[in-house]
Amino acid sequence: MSPHNQKYQIWNSCHRINYRRHTQLIYWTRRFQPSRMAHKERGIFDPQINKSYPLCLPFKALLTSGASTKVYLFAYMRGGSSLAGTLFDMDPDGLLWYEPLDQFFMAYLGHAQWGLPLHLTMLPSGQRRTIPAEERSLLRKYLKNMLTCNYDHLPTEALSSRDFIGQSSALRFVKNVCLRRFSISDCTDHITDHCGTRGLHGRDPQESWRNRCPYVIQKVRGLSTRDSPVIHRLTPEFNNSMLNDFIQHGKCVNAAERELKKCLSPAKTVCRRKRIQAVEVLRSNMDALDDVIQEIPDLFVVYLVRDPRAIVRSTMAKSLNASRGTLADEAKILCAKMRLDYEDFRRLNRKYPGVFLMVKYEDLVLRSTVFGNAVYRHIGRDACSVQWQRFIKYATRANKSSGDFGIFRSNGAESVHSWRLMSSKDIADINKYCVGVVRQLGYSV
Repeated sequence: MSPHNQKYQIWNSCHRINYRRHTQLIYWTRRFQPSRMAHKERGIFDPQINKSYPLCLPFKALLTSGASTKVYLFAYMRGGSSLAGTLFDMDPDGLLWYEPLDQFFMAYLGHAQWGLPLHLTMLPSGQRRTIPAEERSLLRKYLKNMLTCNYDHLPTEALSSRDFIGQSSALRFVKNVCLRRFSISDCTDHITDHCGTRGLHGRDPQESWRNRCPYVIQKVRGLSTRDSPVIHRLTPEFNNSMLNDFIQHGKCVNAAERELKKCLSPAKTVCRRKRIQAVEVLRSNMDALDDVIQEIPDLFVVYLVRDPRAIVRSTMAKSLNASRGTLADEAKILCAKMRLDYEDFRRLNRKYPGVFLMVKYEDLVLRSTVFGNAVYRHIGRDACSVQWQRFIKYATRANKSSGDFGIFRSNGAESVHSWRLMSSKDIADINKYCVGVVRQLGYSV
């Protein structure tokens, strides 16, 4: 039995749990409880991390067959997700997908890449965007295919965005071998006027659905001329210019698919060799995980939070504010999302015990090894990789920082406390909208 499986005692009995839409066999397991002395020696900063609790896993075979561990890293832009993602990416046994929902929105809604996460999840009013049932269905299947190495059923965009696939150590060869002659981002240029792309980072998924972009993309994909019966059926509803744009988009994606084909089999081989499959997600709400967990019942969720005041400061400093307004406007929409996410986290944590672990960016920077080991124990492994422990020490104490989107910092601790350098007025403006969630997440006001 592997070290992973030795972490658990399997109860002989199994319990049938009724879910909202289906019934599924769930096998209960229980973690070994470390001694109090072990807690003290390891310096565990969250008493909930190692407490004994029942852990739901969908198949008894999962614990004995050596099946890969599936991890969903839920985080926020400017919240430390790239640094946290290296925990899995630097592991020789791990494969990380870097922000794969950006490509999801490219493939299915016709967006250009690099859309701001808050545009895809929230409305300017601070209310959560209502996600259509079709989008939810596409999302959970997309993530399942990604985490089970079923790459044949992923859209071409998932593996062919240079800026994103190149961030994955395990899959970087795809960029170097198959993406040298084209960029998938060029394909969306044909349809940006129709599908909710607004400038460099602005996105409106509601406009994409209103204009039926997901429907037209699906129907036109694979067509190269206007002679197809499909085009004739669409013509009364869509004008000729719009259809031409979608046909050109489809031809571009088809060409990318042909280029990518030679890398698909090697990518699947790499995936199957890895024992940890992880996705780093910024462009979703916590409530969407209910569907995802039912689709992927053996999923572990790592919920990464950061002090909202630090996120707002960093966002405004990099001119990435989704509100396009003042610091207070950004705080309003961000903290509304974080509050809703936290409430859904508490609800889902009760519904799926043992699936969720909440961790903080501040601990990632200040107590990296403790952070990494806590996450790995949560997913049933003994400790984080030695390679990552070496890397994180350098990343937070580098000779120089690596730019706005880099992960290297000359003084990692400075990034934790720098929000305190804001003016008292700016802090008060943020606290006006964020004081509640600041307290909920365990930060001092």
